[in-house]
Amino acid sequence: RVRGYRMLLTPWGDSLAVIVTLQVMSAPNLFRVGTAENVFVECQDCSGADQIVRISVMTHLNTMLASTTVTLTSASNFQGFGQITIPAENFKKDPDVKQYVNLQAQFPDRMLEKVVLVSFQSGYIFIQTDKTIYTPNSRGESSPMLELRNTLISMSVSNKYIFYNLKQVSLHIFQTVCVCSPGLWKVVTKFCSNPQMSFSADFQVKEYVLPTFKVKLTPTNSFLYMDSPQLTINIKATYLFGREVEGTAYVVFGVVYQGQKRDIPSSIQRVQVKNGNGMAQLTRQHIAETFPNINSLLGSSTYAVVSVLTEDGDEMVTAELSGMLITNSPYKIRFRKTPEYFKPGMFSHCFWRQVEVVNPDETPAQGVEVVVNPGAIQSQTAVNGRAGISINVGSTASRLTISARTNSPGIPQGRQAVATMQALRHATRSNNNIHISVNEKEAQLGAHMKIHFIFTGDSNSVNHLTYLILSRGQLVKYGSYTKSQEVLISTIILVTKEMMPSFRIIAYYHTNDNEVISDSVWVDVEDSCMGSLNLELLTPASLIKPRGTFTVKITGDPGASVGLLAVDKGTEVLGNKNLLTQKKIWDIVEKLDTGCTPGGGQNSMGVFYDAGLLFVSSAGSETPHRKDSRCPSSTRRKRESTTQDGTISSSEFDMDEVVSRTAFPESWLWSMIQFPPCPSFLPNCESTSLEKHFNLKDSITSWQLIGISLSRTSGICVSRPLEVIVRKEFFIDLKLPYAAVQGEQLNIKAVVHNLRSEPAIVHVNFAEDMNFCSFAFRRGAYSQEVKVGPYATQSVNFVIIPMKVGQFEVEVKATVRDSSLNDGIRKTLLVKPAGVLTKLTQVITLDPSKQGGVQEETVKSEIPLTDVVPNSPMSTVFYLHGEEQMKLTDIVSGESMGNQWATLQPTGPGDNNMIIVTMPVIATVYLDKTNQWETVGFHKRKAAIQHIKTGYENMLSFRKNDGSFGSFSAFPSSTWLTAYFAKVFSMASPLLPISTDSVCEAIKFLILTTQQPDGMFKEVGRLVHLEMTGLVSGSDSDASMTAFCLIAMQESRKMSVFFFPIQSLPSSINKAVTYLEKRLPSLTNPCAVAITSYALANENKLNQATLFAFSSADLTHWPSPQGHPFTLEATAYALLALVKAKAFEKAIPIVKWIKQQQHINGGYGSTQATMMVYQALAEYWVSASEDAFLLNVDISLPGRLAPYKFYFTKDNAHLTQTSQVRANMNTHTHTMSKHSMISTYYALPNEVEISCTRFDLSVQIIPGNFFILCLYVYKDTQHDSTMSVLDINLPPGFTANSNDLDLVSSLQSSVSHTQSEELTFRIHQTLKVGALQPAAVSVYEYYDQTHCVKFYHPERRDGELLMLCAKFDCRCAEESCGVQKKGKVDNEQRMAKSCERTINFVLYVILKFPLSFAGSVDVYLQGKTRVFLSPPHCRESLDLRPGSDYLIMGASRDIQRGNTRDTYQYVLGETTWIEYWPTEEECQIDKYRFACLGLADMLEQHMLFGCVN
Repeated sequence: RVRGYRMLLTPWGDSLAVIVTLQVMSAPNLFRVGTAENVFVECQDCSGADQIVRISVMTHLNTMLASTTVTLTSASNFQGFGQITIPAENFKKDPDVKQYVNLQAQFPDRMLEKVVLVSFQSGYIFIQTDKTIYTPNSRGESSPMLELRNTLISMSVSNKYIFYNLKQVSLHIFQTVCVCSPGLWKVVTKFCSNPQMSFSADFQVKEYVLPTFKVKLTPTNSFLYMDSPQLTINIKATYLFGREVEGTAYVVFGVVYQGQKRDIPSSIQRVQVKNGNGMAQLTRQHIAETFPNINSLLGSSTYAVVSVLTEDGDEMVTAELSGMLITNSPYKIRFRKTPEYFKPGMFSHCFWRQVEVVNPDETPAQGVEVVVNPGAIQSQTAVNGRAGISINVGSTASRLTISARTNSPGIPQGRQAVATMQALRHATRSNNNIHISVNEKEAQLGAHMKIHFIFTGDSNSVNHLTYLILSRGQLVKYGSYTKSQEVLISTIILVTKEMMPSFRIIAYYHTNDNEVISDSVWVDVEDSCMGSLNLELLTPASLIKPRGTFTVKITGDPGASVGLLAVDKGTEVLGNKNLLTQKKIWDIVEKLDTGCTPGGGQNSMGVFYDAGLLFVSSAGSETPHRKDSRCPSSTRRKRESTTQDGTISSSEFDMDEVVSRTAFPESWLWSMIQFPPCPSFLPNCESTSLEKHFNLKDSITSWQLIGISLSRTSGICVSRPLEVIVRKEFFIDLKLPYAAVQGEQLNIKAVVHNLRSEPAIVHVNFAEDMNFCSFAFRRGAYSQEVKVGPYATQSVNFVIIPMKVGQFEVEVKATVRDSSLNDGIRKTLLVKPAGVLTKLTQVITLDPSKQGGVQEETVKSEIPLTDVVPNSPMSTVFYLHGEEQMKLTDIVSGESMGNQWATLQPTGPGDNNMIIVTMPVIATVYLDKTNQWETVGFHKRKAAIQHIKTGYENMLSFRKNDGSFGSFSAFPSSTWLTAYFAKVFSMASPLLPISTDSVCEAIKFLILTTQQPDGMFKEVGRLVHLEMTGLVSGSDSDASMTAFCLIAMQESRKMSVFFFPIQSLPSSINKAVTYLEKRLPSLTNPCAVAITSYALANENKLNQATLFAFSSADLTHWPSPQGHPFTLEATAYALLALVKAKAFEKAIPIVKWIKQQQHINGGYGSTQATMMVYQALAEYWVSASEDAFLLNVDISLPGRLAPYKFYFTKDNAHLTQTSQVRANMNTHTHTMSKHSMISTYYALPNEVEISCTRFDLSVQIIPGNFFILCLYVYKDTQHDSTMSVLDINLPPGFTANSNDLDLVSSLQSSVSHTQSEELTFRIHQTLKVGALQPAAVSVYEYYDQTHCVKFYHPERRDGELLMLCAKFDCRCAEESCGVQKKGKVDNEQRMAKSCERTINFVLYVILKFPLSFAGSVDVYLQGKTRVFLSPPHCRESLDLRPGSDYLIMGASRDIQRGNTRDTYQYVLGETTWIEYWPTEEECQIDKYRFACLGLADMLEQHMLFGCVN
């Protein structure tokens, strides 16, 4: 036979040439469920009429899933695509189960068929959150963008599990609140039709304050030579609004050694940052002190961590630079896009390899000479660092060693980079080969690319060349050429959007002796959008101000949907790795490429397989079956990676007229727009555009605008970020911590920025707020005046104490003297309770299946109310997550049973035939149900089916006229054999056509001939192989035989239901069941109990107590005194009974025990034991995996009418669902899941001093010359601190002595852990300030930043603000002292004061003791005791004497709760009216007479008329 022709001889000796056609089918070797797949079919050498090819997708049980037809015509060279979609509902929703289909192409004269692995990746969901980092419990938005139509998706974030119906290729925005603790979280989405595949986006939750500047680190060299004296890092610090930072950088270097980051302590250094620039160096000496053997670091990498602190110490930002390789060579060289197989005898320009030379930081190295062997071929790298090399290959080589070396002048040979690889010979039967050659450069969308097909060997053997183009795992193009004598065919293809982000070209032909010759090549396409999207700023930069507007021109694909996002670049400083980019989109798509190598293959079929294609031809060539959806990690080729840039990470101006900036969102633009379609006069336009006007928020920063478009024709496109810088020439910033603690004094900083060319005298005003104790208390505001130089910043300190728990606004305003420039800022400060955050956890397992289907639990909160900080919040969060009621045990492997039993040929007498046919039947059923044919070989299933058919036909020869069976025709009919025939071939009926009559006649024989009136079945014949009956023999055999026959009737019921009269079969079954129910209590044989239990379980009458009474002590098996095979058979029947009763948890240990018993050949010692074990395992696998998981949980709370309801199914069992209650209460849980209740509260602290955990610090101020003395020690038992920062703020109006500061700056930066360090310097008062607030001193390690803070005050013994407290209720006392009225008091003034709207109490009190005051107050005035409070230093101005009477009048804000219930305390402040009330005797004296008359008149007025207002 010759390829293409068959020679026939005529009777006259003439020969006729008959053309033999060749049919081919090729398709992806991984079919995506729910996605249209192209299947390629062709008929080579066909001519004449059209051919219709039906393409079908079938299950292994021959169920049609989908089909289509393709018409092959001469115009299409008898080639074509058939598009077919497999519906998702036909598959198990289990990601761990491999599932296959049969792909068939029915040509007019033959069928081609291949088994194909299915995948559940039917589309893509790309998710972008509005920012990449959030604070706990903040609100976020996410936008899933999909490339699929008419689908339902689910999205889950923390406790949220939401379904959305998306009707088309779409872009949607969702808003959610995540009750998330700090950490890394995910937004997870799934297609509900294909829950096996999920898509996620990460976001971070942490407590943070957004930075206002960024730090960029750039090395002078991206590598470090082993003998280099130093490595230099340039530091660049820039405010987000564009100005350079002045300050100090704290630097530490380290080495990633053996996978661990190790700091180099001696490299710690402090660097000045001037005009935003600084420089740090890592020296060889630094490294040697930590790593004496520097040579051991070869191949490791260095890193640098830099923390930049602003000049005024108001902010610190940290950046890290890593990946600086320690090397002997300045380059790395590697082979790129290099197949692992070569083809001998190719032309020298055909065996082409590409090498890539990069710098140690992975940036391309241009202009580097390279030498490749064999052949010492020289080349030079291009801009992209690549060089193409052609290698001469001999025709006899079976293995090729290729080496590549840089040959850069001036670099010793020992430092040249070297790479080697091994290539193996591509295997063919002949010397024929084909090679695909493409251009060296990366393909570009819309460009034309030239392809060469080069042939070697017998050129006459090539008649028909076919090529296919595969991208993203789908066939997208095909073509063919008819070849005569050429050795080279060239063609040009257009790179279209269907071929992004990469594609494969596969070419093949058949030789005359039907050998397939093939080759493939992988082509990368430059990362770009399939369409277009561009953002252009139209507003001049000078006009972009806070609260202003700006205009953006947006250009993109006509009709596309565009999501717009604006995010503060400060979030990028904290980390932007989760930001969606066009490259990330293509990387996600590329991961799902079904191809696994850069091209080529071990042989012709390996070429198709490695490219991700199946191939089968009528000549007998076919690819192996794919067994895994993922490629081996070592073979997956990688796309181009974009290298990073090295960043690793007023005078008299009225303050009331200053408008404060209040809106500082970290992202604010989160909207969607629709591009207009093409205009009618230009219907095929490539893009349309529109202009959008946006209103800016109050932030002074850089905004990064990102657009994400989604088009039905051009897919997803992510724009390049557009940077919008917002700034003012004068503004103020307010530095607040993420959170403060109630009652804890802290220092906040207002930072004044003067971006003008002249200095400014700035008046900074801190507004009074009753929620804070500060020097603004009772003064309306507290002001400071500072001088700020040109293009400079100046920080202004304010000391506050938060008085309440909650979120409160802090406002600072600033005006410039003799100027209209001003700015104000108001931010929110989170205040937490002054206690220790404590969590109490209770865990309860909810398993209602063990309690009759309903479980009720009452859970009491364990918060100890006596340990809770008064008035602090408490909350209880319920966490529920589902747990599978059973976990599928690893199923027993079917490899050996399939390899040995599926090929057994049934033969012999009836019972022997049944022994043999049992094996392929149970093997096929088991392997079908457990999806294990891939381990055996799919082709063996056909052989097994054929053997079952043979065995069935053999058994029919032993069938008697009454439907019964015997060992031989002359043997009497056997009850057991007849029942066994019905059982086995009922089981086989889904596999091949089994006559219903044959099974039903057998059942009829059992009922009419062998069943007794009481329901029992008896044996009426005999067998040759009695051992095959298994446990039916032995004691209690009456019950065993009855159960065996009953099971045969039950398992064949579906076939028999239409054969028997309506009452016959059910009546017979009921009689047998009744008999077994009566017999069960008296059975003593474990085998009889097990088989009887299964028969009863089929009728929902299983008695589990009786069944387990005969099991082993560990409840794993049913021991039989008859031997181990009987134990296995009994255990299998027991397992079937439990599976039928859905007692899967009890079944798990039984399955594990069975798995340990398997023989080497896959059997279990006897026919019946093997048969029943595998039947039981198959039923367990199917029933357990398909068992519905449904759990409803209700949580009832006191005072709430409706309960919280939670629903768990298999789809969301893995999710944790939560509900939060802000109270201390008990819960009642009504309803398998885990129920956790975490109660959170603030416990009373055991220690007052909780801030200074790393240092001890004391600050004293020495009167006179105002010496400041700081004493500090590092609290560590082992070592000193490394780099420490002592941040000292000065009181308003004071400056430091410059000579003292020069001395201080020369001190060491480490702090001793054994003895106190001392720092002393003088301060001078240069400006008198009306109210002098305390100043703060803090010490911390720069990389730990756990601050130890102390305050000092020039006029007070300590630096604390004044507070008046009664237990936990405190009030601010930072006001002027109350003063007692002296001299002659105006009576009208007194009367007017008592009637002021702000006066809420007028008291006549008698002072009994020097430090407490008594009198009548509240209700029941007389005889009640009340406490009056005032700071100790106010005693002199109050001048209160024991035993004297006083009139005290004050406002409600001076009243606070007392230490006991229904009592109050009164504060004597600067606005309190305090007047001595003379006694009756003193009223007779002229000195007091005027006052007494006035007081008496005031009392009379109040008693008669009251206050007129």
